[in-house]
Amino acid sequence: MNLYLAALLLVSLPASALAQNQPAPTAPASQEATVSLRTEANLVLVPTWVTTQAGETVFSLSSQDFALFDNGVAQRVTVDDDINPAPLSIVVAIETGGFGRQEIASLGGVETMLEAIIGEQPHEIALVAFDSQPHLMQDFTPSMEAMGTALQRLHPGDHDAAILDTLQYAAGLLQSRPAANRRVVLLISETFDQGSQAKPDDVFQALRSTNTPIYSVAFSTTKAEVHNTLTTPSPGRAKKAKCLQENPGAPPGTCMGYGALGRFLVMASRLGQDDDGSEANVAQVAASVTGGKYLPFDAGAGRKDLEAKLYTIANDLPNRYILSFRPSLTPGLHTLQVAVKGHPELQVSSRTSYWVKETTATEPHP
Repeated sequence: MNLYLAALLLVSLPASALAQNQPAPTAPASQEATVSLRTEANLVLVPTWVTTQAGETVFSLSSQDFALFDNGVAQRVTVDDDINPAPLSIVVAIETGGFGRQEIASLGGVETMLEAIIGEQPHEIALVAFDSQPHLMQDFTPSMEAMGTALQRLHPGDHDAAILDTLQYAAGLLQSRPAANRRVVLLISETFDQGSQAKPDDVFQALRSTNTPIYSVAFSTTKAEVHNTLTTPSPGRAKKAKCLQENPGAPPGTCMGYGALGRFLVMASRLGQDDDGSEANVAQVAASVTGGKYLPFDAGAGRKDLEAKLYTIANDLPNRYILSFRPSLTPGLHTLQVAVKGHPELQVSSRTSYWVKETTATEPHP
């Protein structure tokens, strides 16, 4: 899967040239939708951010200011003015398995950050926690009090981090929402997938077909996490674990058992890759191919850096341009490029691809 993601990453990196106690529910059978965020079933939406080289947001651009290319072919673009924004449907997906077990204590401010992200716009939020599988902690609700209660119920899961399976589950949840709603997934996780059964192309196609951007706030594996993994016995095996380090009489909690050794070997393969752009960085790929944003944060800094990244999202969502165009009906992956005409100094970050599935003559296109 890593090699596949490497190839996918190469074709979907962000355009910056001018720029978790309920049982796990069963994921919906169909993960694709044939409608977009708006009521029009045949528009492609392209969330776009424009900033100066100093990082300041550029406002007041119109349709005439943008150049958008679909597989290299210029398109006629419309900019959604969002004067009366459609309701916002958000799935907040939080990793509580894998290395996410160590980050739960940093999530105390998420409720407040969500309030800042939503602002005054009509909304509904669902909370999904995940380890080896997704768990629906709170179904869609407009109540931030209900979300706060659900967040307080988060607890450490198992050793897996099934990011792809969770994104596929989130896509299914969003598919059930009103067609006119805007859809967003906020993913808080590590960068590496561990334990998913879903195939990357199926997941990303489902997300692209519903115009669902992923805002990925991700933490990377550190040396401190390696030490924690080595000195933490596997669940249920603490009393039986044999010590594999030099001092067999070391205090409990400092003895590396066989289960920890196995987890270390997995980590060792991960640490041999780049933290911010590796071939297995599912969090980054998901954000890139869906037109969202990838925001790595320093887990060692605790809650402070996480809050800073969430504030970034709160600022970006209302300040993005929503470009739209009528797509080509040619089946397959389409690559997108967006620029601001006459202003090469501006930084443009936007959705980089969309997917047109093969259809019958009577079946609508996404």
